[in-house]
Parts: sequence; structure tokens; C-alpha cells
Amino acid sequence: MPVALCRLPLAACLALVWLLTTAMAVAASPDPMATDRTPTVHGLALYDEPALPADFPHFPHVNPEAPRGGTLTQAAVGGSFDSTNPFIIRGTPAAGLFEIYDTLVEGNPDEPFSVYGLLAEGMRLDPERNWIEFDLRPEARFHDGEPVTADDVVYSFELLTEQGNPFYGAYYADVESVTALDERTVRFHFAEVHSRELPLIVGQLPVLPKHYWEARDFTAPSLAAHPGSGPYRIAEVDPGRRIVYQRDPDYWGRDLAVKRGRHNIDRLVYDYYRDRDIAWEAFKAGVLDYRIDARAATWAIGYDFPAYRDGLVRRLAVPDGQPARMQAFVFNLRRDKFDDPGCARRSRSPSTFPGSTPTSSTTPIGAPRATSRTPRWPPRACRRARSWPCWSPGGTSCPSGSSRSRCPTSTRWTCANGYAWRWTCCARRATRWRAIAWSTARPASR
Repeated sequence: MPVALCRLPLAACLALVWLLTTAMAVAASPDPMATDRTPTVHGLALYDEPALPADFPHFPHVNPEAPRGGTLTQAAVGGSFDSTNPFIIRGTPAAGLFEIYDTLVEGNPDEPFSVYGLLAEGMRLDPERNWIEFDLRPEARFHDGEPVTADDVVYSFELLTEQGNPFYGAYYADVESVTALDERTVRFHFAEVHSRELPLIVGQLPVLPKHYWEARDFTAPSLAAHPGSGPYRIAEVDPGRRIVYQRDPDYWGRDLAVKRGRHNIDRLVYDYYRDRDIAWEAFKAGVLDYRIDARAATWAIGYDFPAYRDGLVRRLAVPDGQPARMQAFVFNLRRDKFDDPGCARRSRSPSTFPGSTPTSSTTPIGAPRATSRTPRWPPRACRRARSWPCWSPGGTSCPSGSSRSRCPTSTRWTCANGYAWRWTCCARRATRWRAIAWSTARPASR
């Protein structure tokens, strides 16, 4: 193509270059007709529509008439901090810094994949999911009174992905470009990935003030009280020991549906402790107001101190419907030290006593182990019958969903761990049946 152009007259070459440049500019520019054809919505969901209507008064989980005021002091465990910038890789940021920043959208805790406008009062998603536009609220303000504009959104995206923590570059890797269409409208162009979650992800972008950061080194740790647009602002910084946030009485979004009834505490205080045991002692002494207990042992037996007995401390177990991790001691019964029957009896957990029912797809806890003195698991008779052994007092019952199998001997005694176990073979009728019930029948004779 360059060779062919060289053979044309100069005027023709210039005209052709102008046409190509114009065509490329038109192709790259936003299509105003596409914007007009796309409806503006108040929220987005990963699938279907968000649960709350456009005129919802507040989130269902909040009390819009909740009282305001007071101070909440809690522990920040893990050493200290030397930065009030949580977006960079250098330094250790203080706890709670995201309270001072707003994002384009806000999630509803009652919905796993739905968002509603916060800084954005409306949004338009391309039906082909190639782009999304956000209309910023005209009343949105930073703490210093400056309005939040589309240029701030573009600047925040470029700043975080280019100079911020590498997390942001990876998190927004599928965003090709961000364009400010006017002072209050911004468009995100997506790569050809057609991700359903990407429009929700870009809505989580924290918006930083361009007029503040463009004259400062964003990558350098600092203990300054940086302005944001959120409900709290930094009120006090004691490096490495404490940080205090003050609720902004002039917060621009306090009457929005996504914020009504929330952020009711005037002062949030984070006191730093190097060890969680020291923080636990501070809580018992009344220095801290609130803690989340992550130790099962502490929750079970630790609340026996004067303040708790006097009713000054209240425990709340709040079910959230989410699966919890197991907290337990698990013994490796393949070790030689557990071959001793006396040691095995002492190490038995409560779940191995008669009446318990495990849900293991392999060897159940407390069943005979494969040692030089006990049969291999499962017993050879049941292996031949392609079934599982079921432990029961009489050796004749099988769990529901199973049936008796033909074994060379219907019931057998097996001596293991100082007890005599009686078992029978049970075949699974359903492929998902894994329950195995067992109990000890009688002490083994010696």
C-alpha cells in the first residue's frame, strides 16, 4: 500500500490520508446513537434485574431511624502503619482507609451480584457488553468541596492501573480505555471478553481527586489526611499506634438510598496491637468496644471475666448463611505412635464415640486401621462384595439408601484400638450415599 501511494499525485495522497484519518477517528469515537438507544438504569445485576426498584428508600438490612453519635474503638492487629494511601505497594496502610472514599456503585449485602448507583446516578450498559457509561451525580463532592467530575474518574483509573498496586492493573486488565464524554459522563470500553462481571467490577473503582493528586507523588507513602468523597475523613493520625476517622456531617451522599441509615457512628478509632492476645486483654479491660472472635476456644471458654459476668460484655452470634472453616485437631493415625491401643484410646475425639455418624468417603474415624495387627480397610469380605462395611451394635442394620450385601460371613468381629467392632457389608443403592454408622459393641477381651 505505501508503494501505491507514492505513485499518486501529492494532492491525491493528502486527500487519501485525510479520509483514512477521519474514518479511524469516527470509528474510535463513541456512537451517540448507541447511547440514545441504550436505556439508563439505576442498578445492575449479574443476571436479570436487581431486586430493588429505582425508588427504593433504603437497603432492607438497615434501620433508617438509627441514632447517630458516639465512638467505636476496635483493635487493628499486626504491627503498625506508615501510610494513609491504601492504593500503592509501598508502605503499610492504616486500617479503615476505604471509609474515606466513594465508588461509582454500591453493593447490596442481601444480593450477591447486584449494585446500585452511588457516585453514579445512572448507568447504561451496551447490550453486547462492549462498554458501559456512568452519569455522575451533580451533588457529589470531595471533602474539600470540589465536585466529582468525569475527569476525576478517568484520572483515577489511569493513576491506579499505572502507578498503583499491581492488583489494580490486573483487576481492570480487560478495560481497554476510559473516556470522559462530558463533565458528568464517563464511558468504559471493554476488550472482547464479554464478561458478565466486568461492568460490576469497573463500578467498584474508587474515585480520587485529580486536583489534589496531580501535584503530589502518588507512589510515595504519606501520613497526610488525603481527601476523598466518602462518609468519613481522617481526623487524627498517631503513626504506628492509632488512627481516628470523623464522620463528615456535610457528607454529600447521606440522604441517598444506598447510604440512608448507615455510617451512624461519629468517630471510628483503630488502636494498634502487635499481638491478638494483647488485644484480647485490652477488650477484657474495657479499652476496646468491639471485636470479632475468630477463635473457637476463646468463644467456648474464654468469656469468664468480671466485665462479662457483670453484664457489661454481650456476645452476639450472627448467622450469615455462609460455610465456615473447620477448626479442629486432626490426628494422623498412620503414624506408628498410634499403634499402641492405649494411645489410640486417649486420642479419640468425641465424634468417634457410639451414636456419632460421620460423613467420610474413606475410612471413618475410629474404625480399624490398617496395621500389622488389624485387617486392611475396608475388610476383605466387603471388598469382594464391592460394598462398604457398616458398624452397628448388632451388625445387621444398614443406613438408609443402602442394602445388605452378600458376604462370606454376614457379621464379623474385628478387634482394634482396644475395642471389639462388629460390622456387616452394606451396598450403596445411590451413588451419593457416603454415610457410615458405627459403634463399639463391647470391650475386647484380653
